[in-house]
Order: sequence, then C-alpha cells, then structure tokens
Amino acid sequence: FQTPDYVPLFDNYWGDFVSRWRLAHGLAPRSGIPLDDVVEDADLEAHYGIDLTIAIADETPWPSRAEELESDGQYVLVRTGWGETVRRHRGASFETVLDVALNDKAHLSRLEFDSPQADARYTDFLARVAKLQKRRKPPFVVCKVGGPFLRPSRLRGFTQWLVDIVEDPVFGVELATRVTDLLITVGIESLRRADLWS
Repeated sequence: FQTPDYVPLFDNYWGDFVSRWRLAHGLAPRSGIPLDDVVEDADLEAHYGIDLTIAIADETPWPSRAEELESDGQYVLVRTGWGETVRRHRGASFETVLDVALNDKAHLSRLEFDSPQADARYTDFLARVAKLQKRRKPPFVVCKVGGPFLRPSRLRGFTQWLVDIVEDPVFGVELATRVTDLLITVGIESLRRADLWS
C-alpha cells in the first residue's frame, strides 16, 4: 500500500523491429529470428528499460505426445501437446488445424492428462528463468498460464468450442473446469520450482 517509484514497463517487440534496431545501434545482427513474431532481445530490452518479462511452462494436456509427424521441406505436420494435428509452413507464424483431440464431446470423461508434476513440463521454463536472472539487470519474471476460454478451444477447435458454449453449457463448464484445474496446478508448480513466490 505504498506509492510505487514508477509504473513498471512491459513491452514485446517483433523480430523485424529487433533486426532493424540492432542494425541502427551498430550491434551484431541475429540470424534465424522470425521477422513476424515476438522476439526477445536483452540489448533492446535493456535500452528501453523493460522491467517485466513472461515465462511459461508447458501447460498442454499431453506434452509427452507432441511430435513432428512428417515434413516435405515446405510444410511440416505436427501433433501438439494439445492433441491437435496441425500443418505449418516453415517460417510462418500461424498454422492450419487439421484435427483436434476431442472431436466427440462424449469422450471427455476418457481424457487423461499427463501429470502436472512431470519434470519435462518445466525444463525449458526453468532454463529461461535462470537465463533471465543472469542478466545484468534481471527483469521481474511473471509466471503465466492460459485461461479457461481460449485453452479449451485447442481441444475442440475454436468454432466448435463457441458452438459448445451455446448449445451445451454443461459440457462447456466441465471441459473448461478440467483444463483450468490443469492450468492452475501447472502455474503453482511453476512458481514453486522456480522459487518465484515472492
């Protein structure tokens, strides 16, 4: 209940801006960064005084099932941790969803998610937190999880999820509750493992 010194600054930067900014400031270019997606850059963030950054553990229901299914050089077919089958164009930020895990809502009771305690969920997350904390001026790390509206849509498909909410709200609440319970547990475990309680 004290007046803050200043309002903390949080911002994201697209890869195209990061590349042009580094060039304008005489810094070495970074290769292989997507120009049309958010890219972190410690030099740029230090320059603009960014105070906050986000770290996310693997909150998907089935991280153990995520895999590349096939590739033809231009496109790659992937099964995500959400159980979706998606087609991605190499170098593009978006993807086409070909199939989802819960095509039949009657199968909701059969879904068994990977354990929220599984170490593999937190490997990249903990490495990211450690890297951020080693910066000359470490940012405040915000541990993020998804929410009860968007995340269930990954199991049903976005359009079908909207239909579900209207046509069968009991099912909608049940699915959202199951996903939200997973998200909350992963979020709390993330805070515990990274010692971000304070």
